[in-house]
Amino acid sequence: EAQCFVGAHVSIGQRSWLKSGVTIADYCTVGARCRFQSGVVIGSDGFGYEPVGQEIHRIPQIGNVVIEDDVEIGANTTVDRARFSQTLIGRGTKIDNLVQIAHNVRIGKQCLIAAQVGIAGSTTLGDYCVLGGQAGVAGHLALGDRVQLGAQSGLFQDVEANEFYNGTPAIPIGLERRLVVLSRKLPDLFKKVDSLASSLDSVRRPNS
Repeated sequence: EAQCFVGAHVSIGQRSWLKSGVTIADYCTVGARCRFQSGVVIGSDGFGYEPVGQEIHRIPQIGNVVIEDDVEIGANTTVDRARFSQTLIGRGTKIDNLVQIAHNVRIGKQCLIAAQVGIAGSTTLGDYCVLGGQAGVAGHLALGDRVQLGAQSGLFQDVEANEFYNGTPAIPIGLERRLVVLSRKLPDLFKKVDSLASSLDSVRRPNS
């Protein structure tokens, strides 16, 4: 649609639909039947910098982005090109609005990624993963197939297949729920501890 930009050496498969204002930068590949909402940017430079002395130098991002068939991407989502090799979005994956996918991320097939998720560089997601809204995934992690991550979770470790993690730092959902229940009891627990401490003080205090 109107005001789209398609760079040099870009390949776009049949029946893909670019809404207004979509940008696809040089050398990127888009499969068939993809659908990109307004403001999507595919192939922007990854966030690659290196401190040198008192300055920060930019590292060239010379890879590309490969998006397989039947992928849908929501408005104003960005998918950064790889530093080397590819940033990959697997077949059938659906991505919501305002998502940031960093350089060299690899996302498997049929994943669901909700709004405002951020995935840092060189992280790999398996197939059929689900990431809740505003979840954050640190860089260089590996998530197995069918991993689920709750909304607003912050993940800082690898996760094996079929696990559901929640919270910040994200932990298995069963443990996280138990900790939430226990945390609600903390005020009463502290009152009991204070009461016991007062009783002990009175026992230890010499008679006047």
